[in-house]
Amino acid sequence: MRTSLKIIAFGIVMSLVMAATLALAESTNETQLLQLAHERFPEGISPTEEMLFQAAARGQALSFTTGSVIDDDPANSASWPAERSIRADRLAWLCGEPAASALVDYGGVRIVGLRIEGPLNLAWAKIPFQLSAVKCAFTDDISMAYCHLRALQLDGSCLKKLRAWGLNVENFVSLQTDFSSDGGVDLSGSFIGGVLNCNGGHFTNSSGIALNCNSIKVEGSVFLRMNFISLGEVNFVAATVGLTLDCDEGLFINTNSNGRALTVNIAKIKGDVFLRNHFRSEGEVNLLGAVIGGSFSCENSSFFNSNAFALRAKRIEVKSSVFLNNHFQAEGAVDFSGASIQGDLDCRSGQFANEGTNGHGLDANGIKLGGFALLSTNFMAKGGVVFVNATIGRDLNCDGGRFINTNKGDYALDASGAKIGGSVFLGGHFHAQGEVRLLDSNIGGNLDCDNSDFDKSNSVALQADRITVQSVFLNNNFHAQGRVDFASATIRGDLNCEKGSFSMSMALPWTLTEPESTAA
Repeated sequence: MRTSLKIIAFGIVMSLVMAATLALAESTNETQLLQLAHERFPEGISPTEEMLFQAAARGQALSFTTGSVIDDDPANSASWPAERSIRADRLAWLCGEPAASALVDYGGVRIVGLRIEGPLNLAWAKIPFQLSAVKCAFTDDISMAYCHLRALQLDGSCLKKLRAWGLNVENFVSLQTDFSSDGGVDLSGSFIGGVLNCNGGHFTNSSGIALNCNSIKVEGSVFLRMNFISLGEVNFVAATVGLTLDCDEGLFINTNSNGRALTVNIAKIKGDVFLRNHFRSEGEVNLLGAVIGGSFSCENSSFFNSNAFALRAKRIEVKSSVFLNNHFQAEGAVDFSGASIQGDLDCRSGQFANEGTNGHGLDANGIKLGGFALLSTNFMAKGGVVFVNATIGRDLNCDGGRFINTNKGDYALDASGAKIGGSVFLGGHFHAQGEVRLLDSNIGGNLDCDNSDFDKSNSVALQADRITVQSVFLNNNFHAQGRVDFASATIRGDLNCEKGSFSMSMALPWTLTEPESTAA
């Protein structure tokens, strides 16, 4: 019993000693830091700046918020009283001067609701802690080129330019929750050991790049979602992202001469890419040559760039599936030519419009697809759909799709030279206004066009010359307004035209390995 009481008493004494030691250390650090500050700035430091140094030494946040949404909005910082401001050179000295930063608590520098006067220069600084400025107003530019620090948080803050190329951050960078920049944020060539979170951030550069992450390396995910807004280009060219690039609900607008709203050329995204759930772009979205380790999902999203590329994913490599479905909408060309997709290309209920001269609504020329191509169930294309020389591992399913291309010499659907491992379905109220071409295609299963409508008056409505296929079904309310051409086709099974309707004579195949059925 006595032994237990001694142990308890000893524990209490040691706790008191440790608390006293910590308090003395804080007091000592605080005193030393204030002494250094007065030596560095003999012209004087303001009471608020003195409070900043004291809070940093104690590991405390310094907050001047009032609780009023209007009064605490950094956009209204011009009306803040003088005691809500500090000078930028004082903050730079605290973070970047080794003698000063050594006296800062491991919790780092944390300020809330302050106005920082003048340019903040932290270029090449080595900061051994986190820098957090929440709901603050920076009156001038911030320079953090080649700066090294633990973490950077500017949530809800308002600034002009952030020049931070070559930035090295051990953990996260957070520019979210009404963060705003007017002049651009440059993180090109930076390294971020955690996530880059820009959810709800507003990035503006009317003359160039609003958010520059060219060649950035992010070990975690990148979040540009939940009311993220960019006015100017967002650039992730040659970036490496360790997990997900998530732009759900983001708004990307660029009306400048180059017209690129989001550029992810030759980037490597090890997880998924999400441009979904009311994502909207005005200007080109470009993923040319990008490599995506997961899926690429654009369901329920809108891409606008009339008479140009709305979504350009030429030679993209996707390890899973691509989703341009569930109310996907594009005004402008969608380009997946030369793409490699290991899973499906799902465009069900997608809307593709590019009706200019030689316009392609969806260009999948030379695509290599491991799974299904699904252009069915209320799919709509105004402008050509191209699968020339494509390789599709499973079915090409266009049941219920509408393919319209009224440009002279262009095609509503062109799958010439395609190799399709499964069947081709052009039925279930499929409608084509313009020629459908399957010239020289090789289909492992059937060509099923029952209950469909092919319209190309006084020309070729369905061109299947030299096709190779199992069986062909042009039956059950099949209707062709124009010529149907199966000359030189190889059909291994049946040719069934029962209850089909043909406005012109049909060119029959030379090679039909089983008895044909052409009852009309």
